[in-house]
Amino acid sequence: MTRLRSNSNPPTIEPWREDEAMRRIIERASRYSLVTPERMFMLLQWLDFALTSEGEVAEFGVWRGGTASLMHAHLASKGCQRTLHLFDSFAGLPDADPVRDNHHRKGDLSDASESAVRVLFADAAGVAIHVGCFEETVGTVSAERFCFAHIDADLYRSVRFATEFVFPRLSAGGVIVYDDYGFRTCAGAKAAVDEYFAATSVRPVYLTTGQCVAIKLQPRIEVQSRDSLVA
Repeated sequence: MTRLRSNSNPPTIEPWREDEAMRRIIERASRYSLVTPERMFMLLQWLDFALTSEGEVAEFGVWRGGTASLMHAHLASKGCQRTLHLFDSFAGLPDADPVRDNHHRKGDLSDASESAVRVLFADAAGVAIHVGCFEETVGTVSAERFCFAHIDADLYRSVRFATEFVFPRLSAGGVIVYDDYGFRTCAGAKAAVDEYFAATSVRPVYLTTGQCVAIKLQPRIEVQSRDSLVA
């Protein structure tokens, strides 16, 4: 059996370059984000998937607003009347878990500001910015249903809390995309996802971009067999 050489494999494709509108919004978002175009493209694919379900859209971990602006522009281009809820302290990361978090520490990523993000969305409709620690701000949307959430919070406790809050509020068919799951500097983020879903029937999908996707399954409908109906 002949083994294929590694250089015989096709290169990774870049579909966003083939769509002028998508290319523009990804290039604009990249000015305010550390997320790569590959991950931005996947984020939009899963957002489209989730929009078949009812509910609003959320992002936990906004930083300078790059991926938030990406999602808002995409929603606007489709005429979607969904509110985009943005959660961040804009003061850097909170306390890290000394056991689970292996790289980031309190105050990392503090080079962002609420005012700059508000300027980015100055003329945008359908955006709600919730400033403060997640635990302090989610109460304002506790009665909402969501179809999609992007969790980019780096640390164990932040990712775990955001998941515990939003997953039970996802509509059936809804999606969470985790940005930090596969990155070696975010071991706590991966642990939070693995631990939460280990106690559920959901098995998140690990993407080659380093992201992870959790889908809220449709309720199973038990169908009786024909034999049982006529017995």
